Amino acid sequence: MKENARATIIEAVEAARCHALAHARSPYGLALLALTAILLFSVYQVRLGHTVHVGTLTDDKPYVAGMHGPEQSPAGRYRWTTASGEIRLPGLGRGPYRLTLHLGGSANPRPEVAVSINGQHLAQFTPEPALRDYTFDIPAGLVTDGDLIVGLESRTFQPPNDRRQLGVALDRATVTPTGDPGLLLPPWAQALRVLAIVALAYLLAAVAGFGPRAAAGGGAILAAGLAALLVVNRPWLTVWTDRLLVAALAGLALAVLLRLALPAAYRLAGLRLGAGEIRWPVALAALFFVVHFGGDLHPHTRVVDLGFHANRFEDVNTRGMLLLKVQSREWGTRETVYPPTAYLVMRPLRALAPDTRHTILLFLALAEATRLCLVYLIARKATGDPRAGALAAGVFAIVPMAYLPFSWGIATNVFGAWCLTAILALLTLAYDRLRRPAIAALALLVATLGLLSHPGEFVLTVATLGGALVLFGLALRPRFRGSWPVLAAVVALAGVAAFAILYRYVAADMLAKGWETVQTRLGGGATAATASPAAPPGWRVGGAIDDPIIGLQGYRVTTVPALIGGGLVGFWREAVGYYYLWPPVFALVGLHFMRGTKEAARLRLASLLWWGVAALFALAGLLLNVYVRYAYYLLPIVAIGAGLTLARLSRAGRWGQVAVALLLAGTTAAGLWFWYLRISVDGH
Repeated sequence: MKENARATIIEAVEAARCHALAHARSPYGLALLALTAILLFSVYQVRLGHTVHVGTLTDDKPYVAGMHGPEQSPAGRYRWTTASGEIRLPGLGRGPYRLTLHLGGSANPRPEVAVSINGQHLAQFTPEPALRDYTFDIPAGLVTDGDLIVGLESRTFQPPNDRRQLGVALDRATVTPTGDPGLLLPPWAQALRVLAIVALAYLLAAVAGFGPRAAAGGGAILAAGLAALLVVNRPWLTVWTDRLLVAALAGLALAVLLRLALPAAYRLAGLRLGAGEIRWPVALAALFFVVHFGGDLHPHTRVVDLGFHANRFEDVNTRGMLLLKVQSREWGTRETVYPPTAYLVMRPLRALAPDTRHTILLFLALAEATRLCLVYLIARKATGDPRAGALAAGVFAIVPMAYLPFSWGIATNVFGAWCLTAILALLTLAYDRLRRPAIAALALLVATLGLLSHPGEFVLTVATLGGALVLFGLALRPRFRGSWPVLAAVVALAGVAAFAILYRYVAADMLAKGWETVQTRLGGGATAATASPAAPPGWRVGGAIDDPIIGLQGYRVTTVPALIGGGLVGFWREAVGYYYLWPPVFALVGLHFMRGTKEAARLRLASLLWWGVAALFALAGLLLNVYVRYAYYLLPIVAIGAGLTLARLSRAGRWGQVAVALLLAGTTAAGLWFWYLRISVDGH
């Protein structure tokens, strides 16, 4: 055994050495950097202006500093400056510009303003009370580094009954290029960051196991995408490159860790992969991490629940509060217990992040990236098809539902979803080995953690474990024997453990509140806790949440026919908004292909269980007006089933391969556009 392990290590080290030498000797890496430099030089010959609509969060959030919050006037939205405010447009490009400020002194008795560019004085003036344009020419000598930071030093005043010191009211700043400065070099800071990001993309692909040509091809696609952004929306990218570089460095570190750890982890699950296969989960997980973590780091991003989770993290890890209570939509908007488990799991990551909020963002990205590796494992081992595994992981990474947890910031839901995906893996791949103590202990651990993750994930875990007891007991022979008693014991012990650890303190109250919710809401009525003009009697249909970006807009109905019609419309909108429709359809088709091996048969059974639980909570949400994230719960099953169908379609000839390529390319592009909108528009 020791000799075999030693030989395996020596072989792996030699393979890694040869792979590194192949990249070191290849010209593709240097050619990629040269191409990136040429693209940067070319795009910065296109001189661009920019208008910041100050006071409009979808437009000004990344670019303003030293200003008060947005306000509304009959003329539109605006901000008051402080004594020292800024409009920041880093990396806009060298050369002369014309600056137009649309501002007014308003009630300021002495509204004197000094304008500077990159810290150097440009002009001083006293604006009139009313909003109007003030225009200034910016010489090229003030923009030598390509950054354009407009400073506004204002004399301030304090209006009656207002603690703020106010300068002038500003609602628009426009920068327009002027003159013909000839050939221009790109800003050095931006150029170095973009070159570093592209180089890191190449290294990430190389670490995953791709050869020089493939790594350079992926880097070239990224370089072209960044160049396009520099033409289409230059400031949006240039305010982000420093943070994107941090995400790329972290993604490379993750790729190294996964490349070292995944082969051994997969071998423990009975799956042995060569370098040609292991590269796919490593590369996809690391890329997934960079795109999502980097997006959350964009200064324009608003992560909806981030503040809530940051406060709960501090409650648990700093103040020692382990019994938390919140109002939960999964429990009829009543106060219920909020498990602290996820925050305890996050705690070690605090040493890697500058603050609590970045700790939570890092946890989100790591949890979902490693869950992608679980999805690959399930699809690859259950079907025996490498292509199905890679395609399943790919679908998991590109549909809108892959991005939404990072926009919502649902950290504890993500933790619960990870546990449920681990339960899926154990049911599919290790059910017949549950009698082994290590497997049973692992199943007990993830089941208990799932029950202790989040109120919504708690009810999903209960339904999943209960459904698994019934389905696996009935469908697999010998019925209710073999591994089934161990599964029953695991479920029972997980319930006992979760009750003993947390729920014994609140079980009676939670059950009473849950039963009251069912009684009052089943008929379409509002509960005492929610009765208000905003929540009239009836049922909510058209989508479980309101999210215009994905086409969800709920409304209330009071008749059963309207409930049925509106419910079906809502489910259709969710399938389109969360998944672009085709992956769930392909996943249902994929049930037909889950056969041939015991693992495939169990995957089919588990998939039916997941679909059944999702349907149960979709119906419960419709009838009871409560919200459980059943669409997010379905993500691994949708990805695996769709991946299997895509694999079969890709083997149906050239047109099948073209169809698969178009579906994946179109969904990837649409998903990235969706993520751009979540960063720039949602919630602002």
